[in-house]
Amino acid sequence: MMKKGICKLCGQQKKLLKQSHIYPSFIYKGVFDHTNRTLLASLKDNRGPRFYQTGFYDKNVLCEHCDNVIIGRLERYAASVLPPPTTNAHTNVVAQLENDQLTTLHITGMDYKQLKLFVLSLLWRAHHSSNEFFQKVHIPTHEPILRKMIMEDDPGAETVYEMAIVRIDRANGEIVDMIPTPEVGEGWKLEVALFIVGGLIFSVALKEDSGFKLFPDFSLKSSNQIRIPRLNGGAARSFLTALGIPDNYANYYTGSNTDSF
Repeated sequence: MMKKGICKLCGQQKKLLKQSHIYPSFIYKGVFDHTNRTLLASLKDNRGPRFYQTGFYDKNVLCEHCDNVIIGRLERYAASVLPPPTTNAHTNVVAQLENDQLTTLHITGMDYKQLKLFVLSLLWRAHHSSNEFFQKVHIPTHEPILRKMIMEDDPGAETVYEMAIVRIDRANGEIVDMIPTPEVGEGWKLEVALFIVGGLIFSVALKEDSGFKLFPDFSLKSSNQIRIPRLNGGAARSFLTALGIPDNYANYYTGSNTDSF
């Protein structure tokens, strides 16, 4: 029986779902094993790994409408275009080989509003999660702003919560299947939220003109375009270690034990 309470998104007293996903399963489907379980471990501390049958979820956070309709619509769109270079009837992907460790994906037709709100919803959900995996995500100043943007279907201007995506590949060209513990807080030196889900690194600026190196060249544009770096080898390893991933994990996932930049 569903419990009644205040939905975190719409703010209304409603019946709340027993299971609302924080990260949708499609985005880390490669992490599931043959029993449909996923082994998710913190890569930055000594906590032991845990099996999750259906990934990360919370209970009594969202009502059915907010979960299935508002968030669900964003997830359905994201599932049709992620991970790149997925192409559908509305998008076009042109891959430009920069060197043997970097390919730039030039994508047009990417729905700015839906993709941006989807990524912002991941950050918003992680903030509200009581799951210990997300205990280091805490953005109380931004939460009401993100909530309003999601509820009003308003992604804002390009420079408001500016967003970029990086793809990390294994040596065989398959996308990396890792989900490290996200760490996002306010007042940190780097005012950019960075979190990795199934080989995609999402970057969201928590202030305008953050100076982050991916912005503005690789930012999602309101003209429905985005340039996505696709990294492998030493370049991929460099990016992961810069995000605090320990050397042994970076070596394992990228097949490289040296950085290239």
